[in-house]
Amino acid sequence: MKDKVLCKHKMAAVCTVIYLLCQCFLPYSHFITKGYNNWTNGLYGYSWDMMVHSWSTQHVKITFINKDIDEEGYLDPNAWASSSRWQAHADMVKQYAHCIGRRLHKYNITNPAIYIDVWRSMNGRFQQRMFDPRVDILTAEWSPFHEVTWKMPLLTDLTDWRTKMNEIENEVFSSMNHTEAVFVADFPGLHLENYIETDLGNVSLHVLHGEVTVEQEDIGNMTLQPNEYIQIKPGAFHLVHTISFVPSSYMYLYVNTTNVQLQKNISELEEKLTALNLSLTSGYDSNVEYSAIIKKLVEETPESDRYLRILAQRKQLQAQKTVGLLAALQLFIRKKLGMFTNSLYMLGQAFVSITTGVPMQTLLNTTGHVYGAADEVSLPDI
Repeated sequence: MKDKVLCKHKMAAVCTVIYLLCQCFLPYSHFITKGYNNWTNGLYGYSWDMMVHSWSTQHVKITFINKDIDEEGYLDPNAWASSSRWQAHADMVKQYAHCIGRRLHKYNITNPAIYIDVWRSMNGRFQQRMFDPRVDILTAEWSPFHEVTWKMPLLTDLTDWRTKMNEIENEVFSSMNHTEAVFVADFPGLHLENYIETDLGNVSLHVLHGEVTVEQEDIGNMTLQPNEYIQIKPGAFHLVHTISFVPSSYMYLYVNTTNVQLQKNISELEEKLTALNLSLTSGYDSNVEYSAIIKKLVEETPESDRYLRILAQRKQLQAQKTVGLLAALQLFIRKKLGMFTNSLYMLGQAFVSITTGVPMQTLLNTTGHVYGAADEVSLPDI
């Protein structure tokens, strides 16, 4: 006897079809959800090409103004956020600005204006602003169904520079040891305010396109055109104004003297170990005691904690290169299970925070989890 098709079967089939149709439609819904579009269209997590793009964040600057007394201040971008994902999405930027506004009330700043300046690069392009730094995000309009008016456009006219940028980097690396390059582009009428750390040496700014005026403390202003450059004083702020009618592009060349010294110390330490027939890389294991000789040498080395991190990374990379397919699969599964377990834990803590009113930061710190994650930031950094 044939099984009857019950009503619940029909409902299950209808729900499954609706779910599949939604999943097929969401990646193409960006013509409706315009407020969630950034440099790429589509809802985050539902776009077919979301994993194709590569991103890097140069720096994030948050400025608040107490409008009652016209006083200006700056905030750590990660002060009240445990993730940096908000930096790339206008809707999250808007939410975070309101979060900051509420927090500032506790510091007797009841009438603030908040300006957020995010510098990002997509797919190897220039580092550029993602949002208009002149717009008060608290009062800026945002709707899920309208374009974000305070979002800065991707400088697609400079896309062809990517090949040239790779050529410049290769030329710099081959001709000047330990020299690094950062490529920046900016819009007409705007300026970059930047502080050069004292551990950066031989810093220079080279103009590639457009025209800029560089303003340095105790030095004055200098206008530069393409193929011209200027030395930048470390340990001080400087401003780079884009004065041309077209977007400007320029690059910083610099030497990280701290990293140079670190590499020198590593080489000297490895030479000492080699003379004693010891291997720093193979001898390191975070769960095994160092021999007395290795301990003594490492403890005598400045910034030994950085050595240990470097050695751990070296050993991990070496292990990944030598493992077989099955071991690599097991490592991948363990990593994904760890991410999934951590996600469930964070979800549970978020539920506890909402129901009890205890701040998420307090809960995570109480359980030993580190709250907040700093981005890897290189020059230029504010």
